[in-house]
Amino acid sequence: MVSTYTANKRIEQPGFNDYVDTWDVPVNNDWAIIDLALGGSVSINTTGLSGNITLLTAQYQPLKIVLTGTPTGAINYRVPSGVGGLWVVRNNTSGGQTVTIDSLAGGSAVTIPAATNTLVTCDGTASGMFLAINTSPAAAGSTTQVQYNSAGLLAGSANFTFDGTTASLAGLAVLGNTVLGDASGDTLTINGTAVAIPNTLNIGTNTLFLQPTGTKVGIGTATLGSEMLTVAGVIYSTAGGIKFPDGTSQTSAAAAVAGSNTQVQFNDGGSFGAEAAFTYNKTTDLLTVPSLTVGTLATLASVAIAGGTMTGVAISGGSISATTTIGPLTGCMMFFPGPAANIPANSLLCYGQAVSRTTYAGLFAKISTAWGVGDGSTTFNLPDFRGRTPAGIDNMGGSAAGRLTSTTMTPDGNTVGATGGAQTTSHNHGGATGLPNEFAFLGGGANGSVTSTHTHTVSTDVLSSVQPTALGCWIIFL
Repeated sequence: MVSTYTANKRIEQPGFNDYVDTWDVPVNNDWAIIDLALGGSVSINTTGLSGNITLLTAQYQPLKIVLTGTPTGAINYRVPSGVGGLWVVRNNTSGGQTVTIDSLAGGSAVTIPAATNTLVTCDGTASGMFLAINTSPAAAGSTTQVQYNSAGLLAGSANFTFDGTTASLAGLAVLGNTVLGDASGDTLTINGTAVAIPNTLNIGTNTLFLQPTGTKVGIGTATLGSEMLTVAGVIYSTAGGIKFPDGTSQTSAAAAVAGSNTQVQFNDGGSFGAEAAFTYNKTTDLLTVPSLTVGTLATLASVAIAGGTMTGVAISGGSISATTTIGPLTGCMMFFPGPAANIPANSLLCYGQAVSRTTYAGLFAKISTAWGVGDGSTTFNLPDFRGRTPAGIDNMGGSAAGRLTSTTMTPDGNTVGATGGAQTTSHNHGGATGLPNEFAFLGGGANGSVTSTHTHTVSTDVLSSVQPTALGCWIIFL
């Protein structure tokens, strides 16, 4: 006959006439399983695992199941359907993942808290897995008394109570820092609805002194002045400084100014500094600067230049007006008399090249595609002034002057970006001269006449049309 096995621990039950003269084999195996069920232990590594995992026979036979390692997510171990028993499950996993155990037959699961032993049981049916022991000790003392450990047992005291809203404590010893209230603005209420000090509060021999009315505070002294706060010593702010009634704060003591009257103050290594040549006169509203570098566009109400040079300034009517912008204007061109490698940093050479519409968005907004569309989407062309001189469009101001037309410019003289002209021109007089008629000469022939032909050869000349010229680079400002 064939052996059978018990449902819960898979203990072998030999069949009739099985294991003749070898009964020690199943008996010893069965006793080993029984020993595991009574006090055996198995360790299961959860590293890299998650989800539902069904326990193997060798894993659910021992009494104690120890889970170790680091699972990648919540993990649930399942006892096979039909298997019942009692187990002590130890959660020694790391990583904070949820660990549970249930029965594959269905029903509830039991959560195994980290670093704890949990006694669980199931009968192998859909009723599920349960805590084997689920009892709570009885509360000590009377209603509202806070529970505390008294020699390993719960205890209560009438001196320490909590009614669900208010905690009452007869005495309090504070060790370390104590925070009353929180960042959301909670308040501490004493004696009902308001903070009240029935008697003088003296903490640490005048370290903190409060009047009975609570309206004045003394720090380091019990002799209070007329102000709300009296301090016997130096007030020290570690952060934030001192805030004044006008809402301003001061985080450091006011430092003495440097130099003499009207001299502008500047940071000189952490201290105030001043220079005689850098002044501001409030009466005349005049700022005097020995030299000035403007890195970006600036608008000045007025500028006085004495013994110096100001570059890149637009002047209207012989003086710098209130709307004068200092610095080159985007899209404006200038003749640069130096080599191409030395042009200003905020400019580009004008040789018809395609440049980025994004990188040079400001320039693109000014000249658009007047000098070429580039690739049609991401680039545009700059003017090409190689070997060319600029001229105003013929209809500038609204009416055409007729000086530049489609005869000399392509497409015409009224389009920004049009080009034309040539370095040389051909000059051709055309045809030939001659005297094909008969002329009479004295002394010739019977009638005194001779027929003669007289011609001249006319050539085509190539003339230079370049005016006296000096070369440099045309640049456009960004």
